[in-house]
Amino acid sequence: MESPAADDEGDCFSPLLLNATSVNIEVYYNKAVNYTLMVTFVSFLQVLLLIRQMEHSNTQSGAAKVSILMIGQQAIMDAYLCLLHLTAGILVDGILLGGILVMYEFHNYLRSILFLMYSFWIPQIFTNVIRDSRKPLHPHYILGMTVTRLAIPLYIFGCPNNFMRTEPDKTWCLYLGVFIGLQASILLLQHYLGSRWFIPRQILPEKYFYYRRFDQESNHATDCVICMTAIDLTRHSNDCMVTPCDHFFHSGCLQRWMDIKMECPTCRRPLPPA
Repeated sequence: MESPAADDEGDCFSPLLLNATSVNIEVYYNKAVNYTLMVTFVSFLQVLLLIRQMEHSNTQSGAAKVSILMIGQQAIMDAYLCLLHLTAGILVDGILLGGILVMYEFHNYLRSILFLMYSFWIPQIFTNVIRDSRKPLHPHYILGMTVTRLAIPLYIFGCPNNFMRTEPDKTWCLYLGVFIGLQASILLLQHYLGSRWFIPRQILPEKYFYYRRFDQESNHATDCVICMTAIDLTRHSNDCMVTPCDHFFHSGCLQRWMDIKMECPTCRRPLPPA
């Protein structure tokens, strides 16, 4: 629509241009409802995955293997999403106006900020390497969180019919998916191949070998204090593990023990990672 503007004396100023588009409120509302259902379903899946992970690391030793930075970064993301979905647009008008101002100011940096936020697996990768942690995260938790965390950004920047009317950017969505998928792949490989599988052995510190040779002063069997069954020391095999304090255990027994406590079951001395 174009309309000239005039003052009281009849002098015309520059023309006034106005472009307007209509919005179907019913269609817009239906899209918002679909988005709400999607977020609710994703949140429910994340709760189930978190419960599964808590069962996996329900011991003191298992909880110590999880990176607090990784948990904190995901908690911050969830806190802001909760504030945005439940509080900002409904209860606190001032926060909504402030959020609009922040989004306007940081619109050009939004994609970079999201890339930074979606690097939450990186602290866990470094923690695994530094501490040589064995299987700190359940594979279902890694895969499930990777997929569910991608749901909202892929909807906003990948769906052409999103209710926020954001222009789709499929290239950026592909980059984000590859970026977080690469992090999840490294974590899964650390789970199955070892936390330091990608580091050359030449630069790794020396690691204690639990299957080392030992002096056999006698050929009689001794008992494993974990399962209370005999260990045949005359057979040199992978069924017997020797701690630095020269105590003998079945391989499976000691590995399950170290998943709970990193100390010798006999003398309570600290044990190095297996």
